Amino acid sequence: FPVTIKLIYNMAILSGTTFTLYWNSNKIGNGIASNFSLNMATRDTTTKDSGGWEESAEALRSWSMSFKGYFDPGASGAAFDDLFADYNTRTSRTVKFTNNTSGSKEYSGTAYITKLDNNADKETSMEFSIELKGTGALAEVTIP
Repeated sequence: FPVTIKLIYNMAILSGTTFTLYWNSNKIGNGIASNFSLNMATRDTTTKDSGGWEESAEALRSWSMSFKGYFDPGASGAAFDDLFADYNTRTSRTVKFTNNTSGSKEYSGTAYITKLDNNADKETSMEFSIELKGTGALAEVTIP
């Protein structure tokens, strides 16, 4: 009766708690969630010889980042008022998604604020959220 044993080696799993978003070199305070997204559009290359199947090739790439946090007007770093000022003046800034840990990856580029929300529901902690749209390339570096 043969028995197969499979050994599985777990890699270190990073905690999402350690990652946050920086706006113009300032950590956005009181974070609950942050993320970044990479997208690539495709272009149609279907011909009469495609056999009825759609064919595609690469096209424009884009990236975005978002953040959700608790509203604290006295927070250190980039607070809602700072973000609103840049939104209002249509100012792009350097943004980065990182955990500032040696050996980890850091993603950075220039972005505009495309959405800024402030939520104040009854009997809850006041929150705000921000959506950023990258302009140009997103850089990936390993933190020394």
